[in-house]
Amino acid sequence: MSMPAMPEISDLAGEWMIAEGTHACRLTLTARPLGRDLAVEADPSCLAGVGLSGVVAWRPASDGIGLAGAGGRTIAFLSRRPDGTHGLSRPGRSSLVMTRR
Repeated sequence: MSMPAMPEISDLAGEWMIAEGTHACRLTLTARPLGRDLAVEADPSCLAGVGLSGVVAWRPASDGIGLAGAGGRTIAFLSRRPDGTHGLSRPGRSSLVMTRR
């Protein structure tokens, strides 16, 4: 079984919504480098409300999108779904769903 192709940064960069239940945040996945990753623009307090405190960067992967902290540590990995959304199931919390705006 082969891995899906790595998406282009330009295919993922742009405006997204990330939601947990009824709590949703806007975020921008930029093409601007931030260390080894790319910068995320979002309201930190809103991200904290969906359990993503400290997210400042992102990285593409063949099967999803990694969200990272300032030191490059992955905070969450959202898997690409067939419908074009990205998601993460978390024990004890509602699932996170990220959709393109």
